[in-house]
Order: sequence, then structure tokens, then C-alpha cells
Amino acid sequence: MSKPLTIKANLLIYLVGIIVLTAILVVSITITLGKVTAQAEYEHTVTDQIVNNIHTTKYFTAQIQQFITDSAATGESDGIEDAQKNLQAAMQSLDAIKKASEELTGSVDSTQSRLKELFETGKNMVSAYNVSREAGNVIMKSTNGFDDQAEKTIDALEELDGKVDHLQELAAQKLESQVAFSTTLVFVLGGFLVVLAAIGGMVIYRRLLFMLGAEPAQSQRLAQQLMQGDLSASIELPATDTQSLIYILLQMRNRW
Repeated sequence: MSKPLTIKANLLIYLVGIIVLTAILVVSITITLGKVTAQAEYEHTVTDQIVNNIHTTKYFTAQIQQFITDSAATGESDGIEDAQKNLQAAMQSLDAIKKASEELTGSVDSTQSRLKELFETGKNMVSAYNVSREAGNVIMKSTNGFDDQAEKTIDALEELDGKVDHLQELAAQKLESQVAFSTTLVFVLGGFLVVLAAIGGMVIYRRLLFMLGAEPAQSQRLAQQLMQGDLSASIELPATDTQSLIYILLQMRNRW
């Protein structure tokens, strides 16, 4: 027959269980919060930078259109040079978007091609206007002409903007999911802690009753009465109790 665990052993097992579960709770929450923080940091730094670069690209695109249109009207080459500077700036902004998110590479490449085509068509239009107004109007108004290219470039930017919005929505959903998981984890592990504490307390209480045979106060009172010579003192025990301290004391009293 195996030797029953002592109160000390029971308490030790109970405390180890509480400590282990608490450690799991703390580590899990720490890891989850780290993920939430990283996702929030991504949302704040990367996504915001992408949005800012798209807005910047839209501004440079409008400037390209404006400078080319002015150059076509005046016949001066300064507008082409200014448009080229804005084209380079727009390309840099789009390159920054590709660097920030590989998922947008295809859309960014398409937008860059549109911008280059818009600029080249604009240069051809300016040259045509220097020849005649009619020739310039043909390039401006024709299919795949300057106005058509400008509209397609704006559409490409709007499509890119929409994809960024979608990425922001996915990032927000992921963040919400991680927060919800963290909250659930706290409740689940916290519930386990409560249950473990309740079960552990009940097990230790029942173990004490099994060893003493009655509440500690009752056991103490019986021992004091017997010590004072009061052999009439007694406590009602279950018929199955043949090992408790009270049972042994009562057996000793009966022999006196």
C-alpha cells in the first residue's frame, strides 16, 4: 500500500500547479501583446507611409499634367523640365511603396509605366503644338492620347489606393483578432487558475479532514479535554473512519 501524501506535499503540488499555470498565463499574454504591438507599429509606420506616398504621387501626377499643359499652351520647354522633375519625384514615391509592401509591386509597376507613358505622350503633344494647334489637339484628344493617358494614370492611382485601403482593413482585422485572442486567453487561463485554486483548496481541506477526522478546532478541543482527564469527551465519526487522529484518540480513551 502506497504511503499517503503529507499536507506539505499536497501544498507543494498545489503551489507548483498555481505557479506553472500563472507562468503560462503571463508568457502567453506577453507573446500576444508583443504581436499586437508589432501589428500596431506596422499599421502606424508602414501603412501610413504608403498612404502618404500615394497622396504625394497624386500631387506629382497633377503637377506633371499642369506643367505639360502649360508648356503646350506657351510653347516653352521649361514646363517639360518641371514635369520631368515631378515625374522623378513620383517615381521615388512609388519605389518607396514597393519597398514597404511587396504585395503592391505589380500595381506600382503598372502605375509607373502609366506615368512614363503620360510624360512621353505629353512631350510629343508639346512638340506637335509647336508645329500646329491642330496637330497638338490630335495627340491631346485621340485614343491613348494625352487626356486618355492622364485618365488612365489617375485610374491606376485610384486602383493602387484601393489596394492600400484593403491592406489597411486586413491589418485592422488582424489586430482585432489578436486582441480578441489575447482577451480570450486571459479569461480561459484565468478561469483555469480559479478552478485550480478551488479544486486544490478542496483537496487540501478534505485531506486535512481525513487525517484529523474532524475540523481542526474540534480536534484541538477533544485533545484538550482528554488531556484534562475528561474521558466523556467524544466526537461522532463516520463508520468508515479507522485512521484519523480523532479515531486514534478515541481508541486511546476507550483503553483508559
